Amino acid sequence: MLATEETSPNVDQVKRILQHLGKAYLAQRKYDEAREKFEKLLELAPDNPEALLDAAIAQVGLEDVSESALSIYQKALQMNPHSTALKIGLATLFMQKNITTQFALKILEEAVALAPANEVQLRAFLKSHFETSGKREDALEHEGALVFKSRNPETIYKYFEKLWWEGRYDNALELLQNASAINSVPVETEKLVALTHAYNLLAKNQLANDPAILNSLQSQLEKIQPERSAFDMSNYLLLRARIPNSIPEIREAGAPHQLEEYELILGDVPLDDLLTSFQAPPKNKPAEIKEFSLQRDFFDILQKPMGWQAGSEHFHCAWNGILCANFVSPHGQTAPEKMVQLLGSHLYQIPDSVVRRAGNGVISFAIHPTQQAEAILKLLSHLEDYNEAVPPERQVKLFATLLYSASSEATTDRHFLDMSVRACHLLKYAMSSAQANKEPGLFYIQVDDKTIASIVSQPYIRKGPAKIMPGVELAYYEILWRNPLEKINEKNP
Repeated sequence: MLATEETSPNVDQVKRILQHLGKAYLAQRKYDEAREKFEKLLELAPDNPEALLDAAIAQVGLEDVSESALSIYQKALQMNPHSTALKIGLATLFMQKNITTQFALKILEEAVALAPANEVQLRAFLKSHFETSGKREDALEHEGALVFKSRNPETIYKYFEKLWWEGRYDNALELLQNASAINSVPVETEKLVALTHAYNLLAKNQLANDPAILNSLQSQLEKIQPERSAFDMSNYLLLRARIPNSIPEIREAGAPHQLEEYELILGDVPLDDLLTSFQAPPKNKPAEIKEFSLQRDFFDILQKPMGWQAGSEHFHCAWNGILCANFVSPHGQTAPEKMVQLLGSHLYQIPDSVVRRAGNGVISFAIHPTQQAEAILKLLSHLEDYNEAVPPERQVKLFATLLYSASSEATTDRHFLDMSVRACHLLKYAMSSAQANKEPGLFYIQVDDKTIASIVSQPYIRKGPAKIMPGVELAYYEILWRNPLEKINEKNP
């Protein structure tokens, strides 16, 4: 009996010594010695939470992924479920050792939620694993988080554009909903939400009829300044094209129908039902919508070209050509002002046309697309001479696209709005598909095979169909505005 009483204090003293030594070794990163002490301590106290945690940390330090180590990890987390250090350490170890067991994936998911310093690497590992495993939805979740971590607005926009083109609107909205809770996200998430709805409606060839979606489109439409750039103009036109000319009659799901007085008189319904049928106006009702006017809602907003005079334009023409053009300078610099003004003034001289400016670009509506094409080709020739005379950092490229619309087609403002959306997106497609070369520009024309020869005399190549936006594929012609034989002759005089 005396021996037992003397043994208990000795055991407690041994446990304290082992724990003290183990922690000292941990602090010195002598993980092997630390593990030895904690293993002995666990023999005396197998369910001690602190000893299990310290033992697991020592095992992580040794990069031990043996069965016995994994058992320690699981038990340590059961006893210490809120240990962020252990979770992050284990997640890092599993990533380094390429371990993707169910337990490892669970720890990795919990670790990235803690936003550790190596979150990007952990998410990239998870994304790669889920892609290899065919779990596309899980991979997209981490892919989206990685994009936001880049903190690059252009990268973020291009990623969502990729989701739109793939038809993954639900994924986009889910990512944006999660991102909206992060104050440091360097993008306007509400604008991306509106664009997601707009592209979804475009792919379905529908106009908005849901009050929440209408509100989203309208609120962002008011914030966009289309005169700032061709990019903003394109987004403005897209949102407006998905808004109907009037607010549709919308009844909230599950709301009772409006009962009529005769139903009460005939005894078809009780008085209580009639009284409750008088519903208050639905919440979040969209603002009043005016029928779209191309002049008021578009032309009057954008900048007029140089030399513009009041009364000199005709707004109700059966335009056959819609041209979009944009100058691009190296490193995102602003294109020379004189060059943008020169393009606008040349297009403005075309009879029965309307020209407006958006940042470094212009949009032109004309009855005679041949004259629009001539203006672009002439400027491309001058631009080539300009680029040869200036250093590389001052050189400029011109991207232009022309959509042909037969005069026999509809000539309503809504028709030209839809055509403008296509013209702007064909321009974006041209700018994104252009390869890095020394050519000063690129010119695409979307027209039927019988008409192309009447618009340009230069050689051309038929291309496409290309998916320029969700639900829309177009065949087009690339105009070889500079004959390839000229280059050969210049190199071999």
